[in-house]
Amino acid sequence: MATRGLPLPAPRHSAPVTKTQSQPSRPTSNALTLQSSIPPYGKRKGWIPRLTEDFGEGGAFPEIHVAQYPLEMGRKSSANSKTVPITLDNQGRIKYETLLAPGSSREIQARHEDLAAKKIGDEEMRRPDQDEINQTTLETKQALEKIVNGRIAGQAAGAGGKTGEAKFIQYTPIQNQATKGVHNSGAEKRIIRLTEAAVDPLEPSKHLLNKKVPKGPPSPPVPVMHSPPRKVTAKDQQDWKIPPMISNWKNNKGYTVSLDKRLVADGRGLQDYTPSDGFAKLSESLYEAERTAREEVMRRAEIDRRLKLHEKDRKEQEFREMAQEARIDRIANQADEDSGLSREDIDARQERETMRRDRTRERERDLRMGRNRSAASRNADRDVGEKMALGLSVPTASSEAKFDQRLFNQSQGMDSGFGADEEYNIYSKQLFGGSSANVLYRPKPKGDEEYGGEEDLKKLQDTSKFRPDKGFAGSERDPSKPNESRNTPVQFEKSASAAHDPFSTELDAFLTEAKRDKTKGGDRAGSGGAMHANAGNSNSRSLSEGGGSKRNRIDFDDESSSRKKR
Repeated sequence: MATRGLPLPAPRHSAPVTKTQSQPSRPTSNALTLQSSIPPYGKRKGWIPRLTEDFGEGGAFPEIHVAQYPLEMGRKSSANSKTVPITLDNQGRIKYETLLAPGSSREIQARHEDLAAKKIGDEEMRRPDQDEINQTTLETKQALEKIVNGRIAGQAAGAGGKTGEAKFIQYTPIQNQATKGVHNSGAEKRIIRLTEAAVDPLEPSKHLLNKKVPKGPPSPPVPVMHSPPRKVTAKDQQDWKIPPMISNWKNNKGYTVSLDKRLVADGRGLQDYTPSDGFAKLSESLYEAERTAREEVMRRAEIDRRLKLHEKDRKEQEFREMAQEARIDRIANQADEDSGLSREDIDARQERETMRRDRTRERERDLRMGRNRSAASRNADRDVGEKMALGLSVPTASSEAKFDQRLFNQSQGMDSGFGADEEYNIYSKQLFGGSSANVLYRPKPKGDEEYGGEEDLKKLQDTSKFRPDKGFAGSERDPSKPNESRNTPVQFEKSASAAHDPFSTELDAFLTEAKRDKTKGGDRAGSGGAMHANAGNSNSRSLSEGGGSKRNRIDFDDESSSRKKR
């Protein structure tokens, strides 16, 4: 620096000028002109370059110790402009994130694409193969070695992986009775080697050279796009009322929770249930199956009906053939039987057959109706001659006026107590006891031609009894005295010819079987005594017994007596 002010010798050679060199342009001449104003080397004491032209085509002056910025290189702009330049992207759209944080390294999401989730394809999600793994491992290893080598190279000389000399120390523990022979198999002395540990080059500094400055704010989060504000309705307010959590298993406080609150807390009302299409398919399948089953059942029923109809026709045809054969056999047998009989015998046999059928029908009717029939029902189908008592005189009809003797000097009735106290009967007489049904029918005068006139009526009145014109064969009555009155019922005796009757055996068997079935059916219901009430006609009883009360009598008998009567 002492020789800085000494003059330098002039240059011996000048810059050579070639013929091919182009003529200097106007800026070059200006540069030469400006360069001529710069003091030459060695005469620049007190001169300071301040303008851009002072540096010429570039280059600084090292002998001048001031801040120099040739061609404005390295100079910080002192202009404080508040206008932010507009930056465009590759599609010509304005990048607004540069306006929000100019000069900052923070990431700002200002586009709509930043709000949408990134679509990661299968190629990006593909796992790397073994070659890529090996290449990445090698690059990572080289990067770590570069960092470690840089740390080691920056350390002071003698530092790094070198360690100091080792020191050996003899250690003699305290010998006592408790610890003797416990450690190192009873050794009394130990040699310890001390060495400094190697320093990890990647270990951070243990000394705080400066204070830690808190980090700046991170990048702002992704903005949330909100819809424009609108008025809150009552439904929205009701939807925002979140019910408290109610457990279905625990109730530590023992509160009584109503069922509606428990169902609301369950959250089942918030779910939208969409019926599955399977229900419609199932209903349609069931409908089709039912229709098919009905058709099959109807078809099967039609087939069964036709089979039954054919079977019925076949049986009817068989019955017709059997009836035809029986009819032919009967006609043949009847022809054989009638061949040796006279016309009178044939008529008599037909009459007996008719009477036998009528008697059989009457017996069947009596069996169906039972034995406890009322007196009115028993007397309803009786003949007038059966109602009249046999063997008694008939009072002669008088032409005198008749009066009801009950209207004169009666000593009974409601005034006299209605009836005796010992009689258990609420009626004093029969309802139809004095009706015209118990006397002979008197025809009207206009029906003389159809029903008979006065002569027939007089003839009937003069006749003492209704008696047949012919007596029955085999009776004890004298045929010579047909008008003789009898005191006992008609009795018949079985003749010897009845033994040859082909229907007698079958009739007796039929009656015996009917009695047996009746005894098995209803008479075994009560094994003990049973009470039977029999209300008969008082007129016949009074006539046969010679007087007495005209009221109905109630008979009580047990099961054994009823069986004996049968």
